[in-house]
Amino acid sequence: MIEKILKRGVQFILSIFLARLLTPSDFGVVAMATIFVNWAEVFSDFGMGEYVATETIKLMLKKGIQVLNSNIIILGFTFKENCPDVRNTKVIDIYKALKEYNVNITVYDPWANPVIVEHEYGIKVVNELPTEKFDAAIAAVAHKKFDGLDVTSLLKKKHVIFDVKCTLDRSIVDGRL
Repeated sequence: MIEKILKRGVQFILSIFLARLLTPSDFGVVAMATIFVNWAEVFSDFGMGEYVATETIKLMLKKGIQVLNSNIIILGFTFKENCPDVRNTKVIDIYKALKEYNVNITVYDPWANPVIVEHEYGIKVVNELPTEKFDAAIAAVAHKKFDGLDVTSLLKKKHVIFDVKCTLDRSIVDGRL
């Protein structure tokens, strides 16, 4: 939230500065480009992470799973599958939205570097599959290393599985995009 306020403030000051330097027609071009970029940003941040988190929570409630202090595992964190790049990952949006529900989140990604993730995003990622049982799983990234993973073995008897990438067997999935 503070990031967005600061960003808007900097944009406002920059636009005042540019208005003084540029001719009216040049400033018009810059203003049009700024509007285009802002609209593109709105569409790219349309809230898919918020949607995934909310749908997972709704599914948990429908199944009678206590949400407060529940344990959720997110499978995958990287920007894309089979790659260690965490820049621009949208999985952080799912993580942040889930945190608002006071849940315990474990992020498992065999590709992500835990040191980089903690430095860039302030969260912990594990590279080894946890042994504890979870109330819900969100399959967020379709790594090849997840092929053949028995997701249900990670979960409690009463659980929710949300499949973001539509890679899991539909018969075990409670929700998907």
